[in-house]
Amino acid sequence: MLSLAKTASAARKIAVQELNHLYTLIMGTGRSRKPEVPKDPLERAQYLRRLATVKTLLSLRRSALRSLLGEEIALPTSPSPYVKGYLALSLDRSEYQQLRHHTEEVVDARRENQTHVRDTLDYLQHAIALTRSEDAMRVIAGLMALTGRRPIEVASTGSLSKLVGAGGDYCVVFEGQAKTKGRTGTMHDIPFAIPVLCAPFIALDAWQHLRNSARGRQIATMAPRIFNKRLGTTLGYIVGVEFSRYLRGGRSRAQPKDLRGIYAEICNQIYNGDGLIGRRIMDNGLYYSRILGHGAHSGQISDAYKAFVLDDLPATPDPRPLPNLTKRPRPPSSLHGLSTLGLPRKSRKRSSA
Repeated sequence: MLSLAKTASAARKIAVQELNHLYTLIMGTGRSRKPEVPKDPLERAQYLRRLATVKTLLSLRRSALRSLLGEEIALPTSPSPYVKGYLALSLDRSEYQQLRHHTEEVVDARRENQTHVRDTLDYLQHAIALTRSEDAMRVIAGLMALTGRRPIEVASTGSLSKLVGAGGDYCVVFEGQAKTKGRTGTMHDIPFAIPVLCAPFIALDAWQHLRNSARGRQIATMAPRIFNKRLGTTLGYIVGVEFSRYLRGGRSRAQPKDLRGIYAEICNQIYNGDGLIGRRIMDNGLYYSRILGHGAHSGQISDAYKAFVLDDLPATPDPRPLPNLTKRPRPPSSLHGLSTLGLPRKSRKRSSA
């Protein structure tokens, strides 16, 4: 409707009406009488979840306007008559600060009460077994654990291809990063190498099998909102059933987003160690951002995934060398050879008498 406005004032009026409509629909009260942030923790969390929903819906509307009217509409200096209307489709600065502060509190709480992952090798073997399932949703769950990609990236928007050359023995090429909103500095349209927690061809074959299956093709046509609405609960149930047994401590029931954090921590311990106690090739936060496909200035986002500790490979300095795939004289036997994990075992040749 904003695109039908003939003047800047008319565009802004339409945008304000849409903002008030959304706010009233989600928050249950008019924007002119904005409620105070509740002091009760449960009520406060519910209030902030509703406010985050308003923020997301406004973001989707701004994205649609940029697609329809051009990216320059987002610039305050743009001569477009729709600029004031576009800029009006947003929350107040204080409301954004409330959401940011809540995110920081959640991240801090998760990092103070970290979840432990036990039997890491069994966890990865089980993920590999799921990729060979006839159930497309279980294949998606297994690939999420092995590649660290989001549900919608595995199910629809993403693609994997073989990495030729250096790093191809433990990495693949991923393209189709979600949740970037097409922002500059993100990986929304750039292929990049990601490590996988198994032999690369296992992830590639499972990805291809998912895309070629009848159910997989059906799922791939779903828009993100439809996928989350129809299959989000199913996927959450499957992840809980298949992976909760490996968690203890902060979180007892596994959720889909946990698989991404566990993947990042395993990669950080295995592939980002330089063989010395507590040493890293790259800063932990930067490494998380790189392998998860976050933007250049997304440290807080990456911090949200740092909520897991591997019981059989501690994240804190330990009096034994951290494993390094290229040079590790005494690797832990339980986590040896991730790049060949899942390959069929070779039969031993018997010597002739």
